[in-house]
Amino acid sequence: LDLEIKVLYITARDKSEAAFIAKDTIESNLAVCANIFDQIESKYMWNNRIKTEKESILILKCTSTKCEKLINRIKKIHSYDLPCILEFTVENGNKEFIDWVNRNG
Repeated sequence: LDLEIKVLYITARDKSEAAFIAKDTIESNLAVCANIFDQIESKYMWNNRIKTEKESILILKCTSTKCEKLINRIKKIHSYDLPCILEFTVENGNKEFIDWVNRNG
């Protein structure tokens, strides 16, 4: 197998939402695995004001063939009106891990 691997970077309101999205997308066979970073500080401009919030970061790994469906699923179940979902293409890495993602994705 030599499919392209994608990594999605997503912010969530808290750890429970990140865990919910991770569980939902893995059970739906859209994502292969997830990492959650809890209690990060986010600063951003919203309505001409700088906001500071505590959020969680969710990182999901998937195959390129499922990435669009995965993004659409996250948008559907995410609590934010405008969720941060950023897609990155993996160019290199541990071949055995990439093969595992391909086999399970």
